[in-house]
Amino acid sequence: MPAGGSERHKVLAECATMLLHAENREGILEVALNAVQTLAAAASGDDPVVARFVPAEASSPFTASFLEALERGMDHAAPFSRGDGEEGTGFVAQVRDPSGSRVGFLVVEGPIVDGSGFVGDLRNLCIQVEMALHAAEVADAKIRERSEKVFRSLVKNSSDQYTLISRDLAIRSLSPAVEKMVENRHEQVVGKTILDFVHPDDVADLNAAVDEIVEGGKGSTVKLEYRVRYDDGTWRFIESVFTNHLDEPHIESIVVNSRDNSMRRNLEKELVRREMFDHLTGLPNRSLFLEKAALALARVSHRRGQVAIVLLDFDDFQLVNDSFGHAAGDELLKAAAAKLETIVRSDDTIAHIGGDEFAILVSGGEMPRGAELVAKRAFDVLEDPIVVDTTQYNVRVSMGIAFGGSGMTAEDLLRNADLATATAKKNGKGRIEVFRDEMHEEVVRKLHTATDLRRAIGDGEIEPFFQPIVNVGTGEIIGCEALARWRHPERGLVQPFEFIPLAEATGLIVPMGVEILRKSCTQCADWRKQGLVGSPFYVSVNVSPIQLQRDDMVEVVSTVIRESGVDPKSVVLEVTESCAMQHIEEAMERLDQLKRIGIRIALDDFGTGYSSLSYLSRLPMDIMKIDKSFVDRMTGGNEELKIVKTMIDLGASLDLTTLAEGVEEEGQLAVLNRLGCRSYQGYYFAKPMPVADFVEVLAAQKKGAASALAATSN
Repeated sequence: MPAGGSERHKVLAECATMLLHAENREGILEVALNAVQTLAAAASGDDPVVARFVPAEASSPFTASFLEALERGMDHAAPFSRGDGEEGTGFVAQVRDPSGSRVGFLVVEGPIVDGSGFVGDLRNLCIQVEMALHAAEVADAKIRERSEKVFRSLVKNSSDQYTLISRDLAIRSLSPAVEKMVENRHEQVVGKTILDFVHPDDVADLNAAVDEIVEGGKGSTVKLEYRVRYDDGTWRFIESVFTNHLDEPHIESIVVNSRDNSMRRNLEKELVRREMFDHLTGLPNRSLFLEKAALALARVSHRRGQVAIVLLDFDDFQLVNDSFGHAAGDELLKAAAAKLETIVRSDDTIAHIGGDEFAILVSGGEMPRGAELVAKRAFDVLEDPIVVDTTQYNVRVSMGIAFGGSGMTAEDLLRNADLATATAKKNGKGRIEVFRDEMHEEVVRKLHTATDLRRAIGDGEIEPFFQPIVNVGTGEIIGCEALARWRHPERGLVQPFEFIPLAEATGLIVPMGVEILRKSCTQCADWRKQGLVGSPFYVSVNVSPIQLQRDDMVEVVSTVIRESGVDPKSVVLEVTESCAMQHIEEAMERLDQLKRIGIRIALDDFGTGYSSLSYLSRLPMDIMKIDKSFVDRMTGGNEELKIVKTMIDLGASLDLTTLAEGVEEEGQLAVLNRLGCRSYQGYYFAKPMPVADFVEVLAAQKKGAASALAATSN
């Protein structure tokens, strides 16, 4: 598993310290490689990784295309050649020296877990290495200049931060770098104690450090970090090595060798900011939010109180990105974050936890009223239009509220708020829902059902039920629609509404659709061989949007038709208006290819989708199915009749066969016959039925036709 944020931060912070104290370039690269190996191993799980440094002057093992990407400054994961003719994958980042010249590459070969943050860590390490190379270069130059024979003179003139102090901490001499730091001339500083410049809270530690090296005798040292007041009045962190030279001739001082640690501190601060705060809004991110939620839960557990999470998810936010671009979407999120910050109480925490989701931790006040008031204020403040530049956005949000106390984790609390938000979206969007236990139970039930459904498809438990399609005028069965049913070994017949939406959400609708098509085509071919149906008879099978978008859709259908032995003209594939219009050009191309095979196409649920006549005339359709909602309203008055009449006339003008769905009453059938509708299906004739029952219906129709023919001949 990838390392947590705190562990990665610790590795990077420790590496920063070690790099700044590495003595030379080789030492710096060794420290960096150790850190890279540690972070990569944590991010790769159990998979092996290899970290190495490739000098710039070495023969390059990378492909030309990847080197070209690096030249554009794109440090990222990419394939590269290992030099043995085989290909590998990994991460690579450039290391440059202070002059900007490329020193070489940090390379990590092996799989890295997505979402581990490793790319950001690798880039941060490169920054640290470049800083350390600069420090080492400066240090090397100073070491060459240093000479014990002119120690005092060197201290006085050195650009390093050297200070000589007496046993009582009085300043005896200092380098120009220290003078510049405190903005005082040598004669103004000498004679004062070092404590005059040290932060009061660090005085005790500094005195203890000096006492330690004095007791340790000649040559003893101690390292200490403390704060020093700079000339601009700010306090900065200084790291000093105190060395006891009190008994050495010509020195007789404690030598304080210092360096400004502000850069390292700022780097650590920046690492923390990146780990804990959202770069877009500046708000706490998901990690920091969960940490604060965990602390709040720990506090209330002692007094049996409650905390709450209010989760906000923008409705249809993708439309903003699609219409105005992702940059506009980002600006809208920043503006929304600023608005939400105005309604959050001092005890609460608001965070941007990802995408278009914000979360508010409510940890004070009476519950549940406190959380409900915060949610209401958030809802109200976002009702007003948000203006970004010159564009006005009217946004809506769905919200979920979850309460938690003793025994609950922060992750569970956020999950519950997320489930409540999902329920708000499902129930119409633009509303607030409070988490209930049955929401989680429903998710668990869906998870179990999805697992069971995957097994059921492989075990053949999904089967087609057939609903007759009947000629309006003659009452003859001219076809049937195949509808998926799940015959569960323990639960019995599972209703479609329980598993069809789940199959679509999980992608299982694809193998399920293929299974229904295969069984339906095989049955139709068998009925033809048995003489139960004639050449006009067809079987109609639904196609989901996911199936229609797949590149192999036409090939799969062709294979099923060929293997089942069914006449392609006896197969109708049904697509909904919205399905066809979502990707109109792609849909028309695939439907045209299916038509060339000989398959017919039906437009399902006509009137409930886009209803664009310009596109409708271009779609290669054969059958237009009038939705049940229009059939139900036919007996309501002239206006409803006019709508259905218009649909039927439109179908005729486009040379399409019209088929009415959901016919349940004799009166509806009579109206359809009068309006010129040619076929129908519905409970008035029969409900969907299993194969055996449908065979009996076909056999009865065949027997009745034979009897009628015999009576006519007599």
